[in-house]
Amino acid sequence: MCAIFLQKMHYYSELHADEALYEALRQWRFKQASTESKAAFIVATNRLLRMISNFRPQTEEELLQLPGFGGTKAAAYGAEILALTAAYERHTSFPLSWVEQEVPEADFQAWLLKEQERKRKAEMDKLDIKRRLLEVISRGERIDELQEQTKMDRRSLLMWMEELDRDGYDLEPYIEQMLEQVPETEREQAWQAFEQQGDCYLKPILQAVYKQQEFSSKDAERVYEWLRLLRMKFRRLNSSVKPGEAS
Repeated sequence: MCAIFLQKMHYYSELHADEALYEALRQWRFKQASTESKAAFIVATNRLLRMISNFRPQTEEELLQLPGFGGTKAAAYGAEILALTAAYERHTSFPLSWVEQEVPEADFQAWLLKEQERKRKAEMDKLDIKRRLLEVISRGERIDELQEQTKMDRRSLLMWMEELDRDGYDLEPYIEQMLEQVPETEREQAWQAFEQQGDCYLKPILQAVYKQQEFSSKDAERVYEWLRLLRMKFRRLNSSVKPGEAS
């Protein structure tokens, strides 16, 4: 698909998304992201959910015609999404080549300008968040204090820290400081679980460390916090190991 056609699909979807279906998809995404310990946008972006709520695919083949929905997502989430869309009547058809003719050019160009401004502002906001977060991390403040300083929820804070780590900022001293609060035996068990099971999902790591132990939602959130920090350390160490050096 060419870039202009994809943008017109996004534009059309914003105008015609079914809000009830969109909300049902958002609720599904929230539960899925919680189950997988992923950020919601990794499961599916808002734009993808709006396209689904607008075009209402009824088969996996139709799902695959939506930009951002590839074979991996289809295998993981296709059946659940199609179960939701099946409950809503569809008034359009696949393939989606008709969309381009339905979008008034002048309106589309005005939307493009607004999109460019929105992206510019979002990028500036992102840089500001990173700057403020680095400032409070440099002072060694705890996550509770970070939350107070930045006015962000704890999960978002950890996600931003992961992004800073991927950007190459040295967070290791701060991560070590935070992990000192966790019993050494639990850290060692989690590290072994990362080595055995990989670092894609945190839930299996939690289960490996705590077996069948029950947690309140708040306690589970705190465990996931230090597991995210340990995963950052694990990924940093393993990304620096050259082929042939691993034991």
